[in-house]
Amino acid sequence: MHENFRNAFSIKPEDNHDASKWQHLRSERRALAFFSLYAKMNFDKLENENDFYLPKSFSFLVHEFKKGFLEFGISKTPTLIDMFFDTDSCLPVYVIQITLSPLSSIKEVKNINLSLSENLSIINCKETEYAANHQKKIEELYVTNTSTKSALNTEYCIYVDIVYEDAPDEPDESINLVEIINQKDATKRFFS
Repeated sequence: MHENFRNAFSIKPEDNHDASKWQHLRSERRALAFFSLYAKMNFDKLENENDFYLPKSFSFLVHEFKKGFLEFGISKTPTLIDMFFDTDSCLPVYVIQITLSPLSSIKEVKNINLSLSENLSIINCKETEYAANHQKKIEELYVTNTSTKSALNTEYCIYVDIVYEDAPDEPDESINLVEIINQKDATKRFFS
């Protein structure tokens, strides 16, 4: 399975044509476990528009490399792609938010339909450097131009934000495993 994982993320269709290839999004260490989140993303190129692709379907996979006392799974899948201004790179970035939980056993979700938000967060950004260099261009692409309004531009990166629910925030050394296991068992009894 490891030979089907790649370390670079690209939205270009030529990098997403092989259905067996998963692209690495990010790795995490949480609750004594080490795991990575991977994705397969399918796009259609917009005619007459260079570097613009319409998102078609997204699949996500959680792959554990080191099992901890808690196993994380996907508990909520995203529906929208938003756009923010990244102060580190001083560029716009697309953001997808996915939720992981130790109470979920779902390791893989397939063919989710994601669309670009109609109210992009970046449009209201007050960051001076962004406003001076990018705001007009972003507004032209995503507010004024109807053909690119719901498409992704390969100029910008996609960042996946992982949100945790029902997971301890403490450093691994201070996790009270007995309390977590009891809480997990109580949750199972309550929902079954």
